[in-house]
Amino acid sequence: MKHLLILVLTLFLSSCYDIDKDNDQFVLYTIKKGEHSSVYGPYFAGVYRVSCQVILDESCIYTISEENQCDTNKLFGLSDASNHSDHSARFGWRYYNNKIEILTYVRRDGNFYFDVIGSANPNDTNYYSIEILPDVYRFRFNNTVSDVQRTSQYSGPRYRLFPYFGGNEKAPQDIFIKIKYL
Repeated sequence: MKHLLILVLTLFLSSCYDIDKDNDQFVLYTIKKGEHSSVYGPYFAGVYRVSCQVILDESCIYTISEENQCDTNKLFGLSDASNHSDHSARFGWRYYNNKIEILTYVRRDGNFYFDVIGSANPNDTNYYSIEILPDVYRFRFNNTVSDVQRTSQYSGPRYRLFPYFGGNEKAPQDIFIKIKYL
């Protein structure tokens, strides 16, 4: 019964997503100007690994207040607790130092930790994966691998996390991110 409820809830909430699928099986996530989120509601994945290709276009080049320009936006990831604000692993991105930086972004015991893993050129297709291992989150961006400490002992159902802009500030323009889940 519990699994049926999760399936029904997932199907219902997936109808609320502001996404379009193109012929190449990329999902276009739109973060509207003045908003934070591209997707509303969870998508239960129940997995320990997610891999995909991502295209960030010119809309990911932006200018906001100087004190927030270096903030980390979120691309995608997985929860690692019943609440992703406690424990989760995501890829982040930001337009900083005149480039689109790609970051590892981890929530551990409610605190967040991030580190630059590479950079992306607008309209290039890049490979990303996150794997939840017993003691680390393994991030892979193209050929670069970074292990980040994991403290969660959670083993319940996980849910995917989707593109999100900012922390303090909302999207200064419409932001378009294409993701193809592999």
